[in-house]
Amino acid sequence: DDDDNDVGPDAEVGSAWVYGFSNGTPNGSVAYMGVYEEIPENTDITTAVEIGLTASVYSYGEDVYTWDRNAVTMTKWNVDKNTLEISACDILSMASTGVGGHWAKPTFVNINQAFISNLNEGVIVEFDLSTMKITKTHNVTPIDNMGETVDANIAEYIGYQVNDKVFYTIGQSTPTGCCEYFKDPSATVAVFDPTVSSIEYVKDYRYLGGRGEFLIDENGGMYITPGYTNSFIHKYYDVDPSITGKAWGVLKFNENGQFDPDFFIDLKNEKFTKITDD
Repeated sequence: DDDDNDVGPDAEVGSAWVYGFSNGTPNGSVAYMGVYEEIPENTDITTAVEIGLTASVYSYGEDVYTWDRNAVTMTKWNVDKNTLEISACDILSMASTGVGGHWAKPTFVNINQAFISNLNEGVIVEFDLSTMKITKTHNVTPIDNMGETVDANIAEYIGYQVNDKVFYTIGQSTPTGCCEYFKDPSATVAVFDPTVSSIEYVKDYRYLGGRGEFLIDENGGMYITPGYTNSFIHKYYDVDPSITGKAWGVLKFNENGQFDPDFFIDLKNEKFTKITDD
């Protein structure tokens, strides 16, 4: 959008693309963040910033953030559109809360309101993105223990802001700690109301919990779909059919904070038409 004549060495480019990507190593997958003037055909670790083994890249507006789950820190980055350099400019650490364990991914509502949650411990931290300061710590009812691997599993839950509430979808299974540990197999959503610091865990027993994400349609409808870990259930585990039979379905979650009792797609028995380019 800049004037065509503004092409000197100090001229700022119209935009910059920030890419988060990972590179496999013998010690695990290492996360990187790179800045490019145009959408790159290939990423390059030699010009990127290493952000850790468990870090993810987020943005709100034109601001860039990374969340490191192991270090429980949120970092704000400054992106120079002129030089395409990136540098850390602020850090928010959850260590100040004194709460350990697994924290979930951040949920951005607006520039002055965001959340990072640890439902195992019943803590939701509210903070201001513009100042990178904690504004309130909400103490809520912890989630019920869903099994032996619960700590690792619900670190994957993701928050979605709807109206004045935040909905957290909660995953339940992993390939290494699947079904023999399930205590309450169901699809689970936590409905958090930050205005009164309350939370409600809503369950639907028609379906085994998925990977912890909503599929959202063009009208804002929210659907819970199977995670890839569900494919391990039938093949690798000898489990009660009443549990495994619920592994393949789609549920709808309404804005009122409840599952839609009239909506269910049984993917196990559906016939699908293959779509090709022909």
